[in-house]
Amino acid sequence: MSYCDTTQLTSCLGKVEVVEAVFLGIVSNFHLIAKNCMYFSKELLGVPLTLSNPLLAKIYRHKVRYEFNSFENRLVQKVSDFISQNLVGSIPTIEETSSVLEIPARTLQHKLKEAKTSYKALYTCIRRQEAQQFLYEDIQVETISFLIGYQNSSAFCKAFKKQFGQTPSEFSKSLET
Repeated sequence: MSYCDTTQLTSCLGKVEVVEAVFLGIVSNFHLIAKNCMYFSKELLGVPLTLSNPLLAKIYRHKVRYEFNSFENRLVQKVSDFISQNLVGSIPTIEETSSVLEIPARTLQHKLKEAKTSYKALYTCIRRQEAQQFLYEDIQVETISFLIGYQNSSAFCKAFKKQFGQTPSEFSKSLET
């Protein structure tokens, strides 16, 4: 048996291919020894699949990719939900969020990057959506700025104008017409 770090394996094959290899039985005899490690025989990877079925392989490959993307989407949704629920007064830090999700902050950053987003992009998007919703509900700018995590209303107004090209007051007036 030889030792292989999954980071080495994924750099050779790519993470979806590693999951496919395990899922399709190419690496059927492996043992997890730590979070990011596994043992498997080098010879096993060279063994041809005698009962391979191209149609079945295509179906499994699609299923693996779907599950992998689904996991990333669920994580992004969990992060977004946590930020949204804890936005009042200040933005929760990535450390607070990762602690609640029980994963290291660096891993969370990495997973978000794999999902083609970032913590900052998520909280910026949530702030923008919340700000618009509160303005639709005719809530005062000072209250909105506090509710979506700004330290003061002038910082909120500046950010809002940069994002939407108009101040919150102008946005509210445009809703009335």
